[in-house]
Amino acid sequence: MDATEAALPAPRPGDLNRVEDELDAIVCAHLAWLWHHRPSTLHVYGDGEVGYSIAPPPPQHRPQQPERRGGGAGASVPAPGHFERVVRGRPTGYSAGATDQRWKANVRSAFSSCTLPAGCRLQVDLEFFLGQDQSGRNEPHLGNLIKATIDALDGVLGVRRGTGLRVQADDVRADRITASKRPAGADEYAGARIIVAEL
Repeated sequence: MDATEAALPAPRPGDLNRVEDELDAIVCAHLAWLWHHRPSTLHVYGDGEVGYSIAPPPPQHRPQQPERRGGGAGASVPAPGHFERVVRGRPTGYSAGATDQRWKANVRSAFSSCTLPAGCRLQVDLEFFLGQDQSGRNEPHLGNLIKATIDALDGVLGVRRGTGLRVQADDVRADRITASKRPAGADEYAGARIIVAEL
């Protein structure tokens, strides 16, 4: 048993500092190996002028929710329904423009057959893959991407009343929204991975 393995179950004062350094060294060595042998598996955040960090891109898998239990004797309750779609197109948050309308149409089309129980509480996970031209001054603000995309989920979330001619999704039902953005990889299309799940 090495020092790291021995320290974790019952750490003494100072043990965790040493373990943290060892784990940090292991992670750094692994990233260095990847940078040398498989650079396409890593992403450079930042640049040489302001500083940068090299790390793997965000996870591509859907978050897993633990199985819920209910009723007597540990009876299993079915996991909440969810819909996951990968939507191609140029994600945008600019209101009322042609690009914005195309993006919303793509999202609506991808979720056109998805229905959840009326009034149920929801979680929405958004992972945006930006196009090559969406960098620097053209990089969209994450909040704008979220707003435009959520509004295009009106077929699943329902339509908010009292918004005039502008169609907005009833995002009041969304108790949790997570979002991230990054440049699309060499083997990816611009767009987004979108998950709408009943809580």
